[in-house]
Amino acid sequence: MRRTFAYAAVTKDTRNADIGLFTDPSRLSPVNTAGRNHTVDIFAAAEHHFGQVQVEMTSRCNLRCRTCLYPTYARQWIPLDLNMAHFNRVLDVAPQCDAIHLQGWGESLLRDDIVHRIRDVTHARGQPTLGSNGTIMSAQLARGLVDGGLASMTFSLAGPDAHSNDRLRGSGTFAKAVAGIQTFIAQRSADKIPSVLINYLLTPYSYPRLPKALALASRLGVDTLVATHLVHAVTDDQKALSSCEESRQHAWVFFRSRCAVLWRKTQLILPDVRPSPIPVCMKNPIKNFFVGADGSVSPCVYLCPPIDHARPVKGQEPRRAPKRWVMGNLAHNSVEEIWSAPSYVAFRKRFSRRLDLYERLMPPIRTDFEGLSKLEQATEKIASYFATPEFQAPEPCQGCPHLFGY
Repeated sequence: MRRTFAYAAVTKDTRNADIGLFTDPSRLSPVNTAGRNHTVDIFAAAEHHFGQVQVEMTSRCNLRCRTCLYPTYARQWIPLDLNMAHFNRVLDVAPQCDAIHLQGWGESLLRDDIVHRIRDVTHARGQPTLGSNGTIMSAQLARGLVDGGLASMTFSLAGPDAHSNDRLRGSGTFAKAVAGIQTFIAQRSADKIPSVLINYLLTPYSYPRLPKALALASRLGVDTLVATHLVHAVTDDQKALSSCEESRQHAWVFFRSRCAVLWRKTQLILPDVRPSPIPVCMKNPIKNFFVGADGSVSPCVYLCPPIDHARPVKGQEPRRAPKRWVMGNLAHNSVEEIWSAPSYVAFRKRFSRRLDLYERLMPPIRTDFEGLSKLEQATEKIASYFATPEFQAPEPCQGCPHLFGY
């Protein structure tokens, strides 16, 4: 049976939600649909409340991972740091955001002033979170981040050992990342603040080793392991590294991993492995947005890479992506002005319309055979509606694996 979702971050009734604000920052957890949630009219609000704001502090990176766009488009890549004028415009809305996550296509820790920027978000009454590949973490840097008010730290791995990780990220990267995680955890407080997560990329090499990754995370003292799919494949090699397809082996690995959670101290968040169209992806552009290193504002990090080049997207529905999908730039307008622009409002309303349809047609969850049958029928009906022009996602999002539940 396919799982179906409503999204707590865009609904009034969050009593059954386990949002996990400081997990994968833009990730949303499923909520029980039995209570009939109603969408908040976010378009009429005088002062907008934002969810997750993802800010690319730099597009520079010290790694050249096989799973990233950087190696493929190295000549077109624009290495740039976000300037303070643009960053200050993000700080202007910090109190209106659930979290401000300082990570984009680059490595945020390459900025010498990253500790100061974390403090800026804290002083602006925002919740700063950070993501890193972990390879350049130091004790002094970790201490500064913790003291600066960092709410959550996310590291990324592509395997639980050097054999699986380094083949994708470069020789020695696994050992450096693990050392970075240990260094950071040693500096945080006794009450485990900030929370520490690992984004664990699922590939044909790392998928079977998920239980080993959970054991590693538990041994390191990591709070949450978030398994993720590769969703921005642009080459055949990257497509081959994607592990979205369901198989008996995957089901067995997931089962073993869920059982292991019972005696581990680390929470495990798993993605779907079976495609099922959903109304709003986990990036949730109804409330969240991305700021690129050049000040560009976009609904999603995947729509705004630091390259001025059209590229193929080998996702659920292969297609060719536009160069970039940008709604405005902080060099010219404030966040509120860009967010309220008619084109951006129309973009979000397409998703809001999908969500309204989903909530109207999805029956309350029941565990008997009749309930399961109605759930399957509703899911198929919703999928057919989502394929029509009226309820299709905005053009740049069509075919994205996230809209199929991955």
